[in-house]
Amino acid sequence: MRNRQDKPKPLRIPKEARKSYNEALGILLAKEKVNEVKAAQYGRLNSIDRYSALTRLPAKEGWTTKDRPYVYRKALQLYDQNELIRPIVNLISTAIFSHGKPDIQGKDEKLVKFIEDVIDENDLNFHQLAVEGELAGDVFLAFDKPEKEKTQILSLDAGHTVSILKDNDIRQLQGYALTQATTTNTTAVNDVMNINISKDKCQHLKFNSTTTSQYGRSSVRHVIYWLDVLDFLFESKWLRGADNYGQPLLAVTGVPTQFQSAFKASLESEVQRAGKTWILPPDTAVQAVDQTLNYPIGDIVGWVFRMITIATEIPITMLGSADAASRGSAFFANPRFVLAVKPRREVWRIGLRRFFIKLAKANGIIGDETISCKDFDIGFFPVFERDLTDIADVVAIYRNAQMMSKQTAQEWVGIDASEEEERLSSEQDDINNNPENPDNINNPNNPNNPTMMKLKIKQQMKKNIATNGNQE
Repeated sequence: MRNRQDKPKPLRIPKEARKSYNEALGILLAKEKVNEVKAAQYGRLNSIDRYSALTRLPAKEGWTTKDRPYVYRKALQLYDQNELIRPIVNLISTAIFSHGKPDIQGKDEKLVKFIEDVIDENDLNFHQLAVEGELAGDVFLAFDKPEKEKTQILSLDAGHTVSILKDNDIRQLQGYALTQATTTNTTAVNDVMNINISKDKCQHLKFNSTTTSQYGRSSVRHVIYWLDVLDFLFESKWLRGADNYGQPLLAVTGVPTQFQSAFKASLESEVQRAGKTWILPPDTAVQAVDQTLNYPIGDIVGWVFRMITIATEIPITMLGSADAASRGSAFFANPRFVLAVKPRREVWRIGLRRFFIKLAKANGIIGDETISCKDFDIGFFPVFERDLTDIADVVAIYRNAQMMSKQTAQEWVGIDASEEEERLSSEQDDINNNPENPDNINNPNNPNNPTMMKLKIKQQMKKNIATNGNQE
């Protein structure tokens, strides 16, 4: 026999080495994918959220986000596969550009017309741009104008476009760089090259961000955990319970101990089929075991679903039918959703305005002078269709009291003021150029015709003189 002293001693690993190993392993796992430990290993007491890529810039102030491509890729995967993320993102993007495009406004008619022409030439799909902004948290708009060709507006890959800062200072932007692969081989590691883009030809829109953040944040990032929890509840609890619902586990109770083995063998040897009747000994009973143990899976799934809608700022009544308890909150659903869309619209307003001013300067439409919001601005149409009868009454009251301009009244109704002015002018030109038009001032049938009005006045005067003579 071997003595206790002959047993091999356990290898002792220093605490510093174990700590370094765990840190290195955590970094490798974090780079591999965006899933969180507490979601992938749901229910473990030692689970932690290991994916935190927010770091401080080396300069005096500012924050940056690492591994943005992985977040964007995960968001795209959810948009492609998840049954909640796609309708949520589509709902937000549609609300931002409710008429399919922004409202180009301003007194500078030349600048406004140039921008509208560029938008039409490029067939810009603002809904898709808004989807990219929600998924990535960033939108990089750039333009290019090859010789003797129309101006091209491009949306750069938000996951592979970086902003270049001087000395890592958030206040000193030098330009942008787009990372691209130099080979087309998808099975091997591709060579990488950077394409530098001038800040005068590119505009960065940051969503869910702060003034000292280098990049925006995805609107999906903070619900990845809850989406994993919801999938877990469905797959391991709800669906598994549904699978066992039609094939319940039966328990026979009350069989005496000395007969249990024989009774079990008899049952296992029998062929079970629908409609077959069992004849059991006295004092025995058959029970269907409740595998859920009255687990409130429906309530838990409902609350997880509510957490997702709260985190994405989407009223629950807009994602499906509401129960009796939440119908009262449906009255406030539309105003609450409009409040969630307003911050996003402001980012789009400032970003698109700066981008189109850069584009106009590059094409010589304007110089280096400052363009005020009165000369050029980006507007948006109402998110929801409104009751025009009520709006018309309010507009009439304000107009009669001289408290509202004609343009503001048109915007309240949801009419593009500049576009409507062009249509009214064109309509008036058609009336003036067609003497037979009933609305033409020169048409004899028009009651406002000057010649006819003079004739009516003369006839009325003669009638009055004749009436006065008869009275005398």
